[in-house]
Amino acid sequence: MRAKLVLLALAALMLGRGAKSSEASAALYNQANSLYARGDFAGAISLYEGAARAGIKNSDLYYNLGNAYYKSGDRGRAAAWWLRAERLNPRDPELKANLALASRQVNKALGLQPESRLMEFFRSLRDLAPARAWAALLSASIWGFWILLSLRMLSRRKKLNSLWSLLLVWSIILVMISGAGYLSRRHKETEPAAVVVARDVAAKSGPGEGFTPVFNLAPGARVLLRECRSEFCQVELPPGMVGWVQAQALEKI
Repeated sequence: MRAKLVLLALAALMLGRGAKSSEASAALYNQANSLYARGDFAGAISLYEGAARAGIKNSDLYYNLGNAYYKSGDRGRAAAWWLRAERLNPRDPELKANLALASRQVNKALGLQPESRLMEFFRSLRDLAPARAWAALLSASIWGFWILLSLRMLSRRKKLNSLWSLLLVWSIILVMISGAGYLSRRHKETEPAAVVVARDVAAKSGPGEGFTPVFNLAPGARVLLRECRSEFCQVELPPGMVGWVQAQALEKI
């Protein structure tokens, strides 16, 4: 799990809060990379988080921060930062490998079965690109459909009609695929989710310590947030396991 380096100029361009602020934030990030390389993961975490609070929103920063937490033994917060990075850059192979590792560890700790091959295929298809890229492809596909339809209607050469018809069919398929990819990916990126960051967490039947435990949660488990009351939140651990845990045991993605 190596730290990824980003040029100072690139990090500065991403902020847009003035040159001095950008340079200072990028400097924090570069210093954190140096500490990570020397094995000072606690120091790297402090500086990485400082860069994130300063406004750097970058998948490499989040990836490095997740790695630093993992190296320091905090699997929960490692998974949280990796999932934040995944929302920005779902195609990163190293990030995918780390998340797959975290998922296997959680499944083993909780006794859960891995996803079916078919479900893995659909998830990998959805995660080929972030929602904004799916949206761009969908827009281009719709424009392409209308252009092809216009050409088909205006064409007076019968030999070309079959070609336009074939291209129209493929454009419709592309609209359907890109539309499904956009909707499913956007849902994943915007759904209220959190990661368990505490150890020995038992989900209860109600919002309080006096309720009956219904299932256990492991650090790094990704859960959906249903509602929060005072110091407790109702979470769902797919498939369909619902319970209440202390809010401080969770970190929102």
